[in-house]
Amino acid sequence: MARAIDKRIMLDLIIEAKKTDPETGPFSEWLAEYLVDHLPTLTPPNEWVSVEDRMPEDENDGETVLVIVFGKPHENITLHGVIMTAGYFRDEGWVLNEYPEWEGPEVTHWMPLPSPPAELEKRLRGVRA
Repeated sequence: MARAIDKRIMLDLIIEAKKTDPETGPFSEWLAEYLVDHLPTLTPPNEWVSVEDRMPEDENDGETVLVIVFGKPHENITLHGVIMTAGYFRDEGWVLNEYPEWEGPEVTHWMPLPSPPAELEKRLRGVRA
């Protein structure tokens, strides 16, 4: 799948690539690999992160993310690999938006929320103004 890129960043990377190592084989192939490895996307990739690998950043304490959760938030409700929204707090752990009173949900993976579509973002800005 193609990624959106920033033109200025791409040009800066090409200039830097020319300076670093022109002996690395056919320049165009090397440059393509270099850009894939170093060029940021305009939106974060939609990839799940295992809670065993890392937790959401501390400076974003409680920021809403998507999670995959297992467990029983209530006696008559069992969740098995359900995708929900939640926040992670250093002192409290995971707090699920749908079940804020649930203590100790088993969260296995998380990912940042995707950005809203551009046309919706414009509409929201108009409402907020």
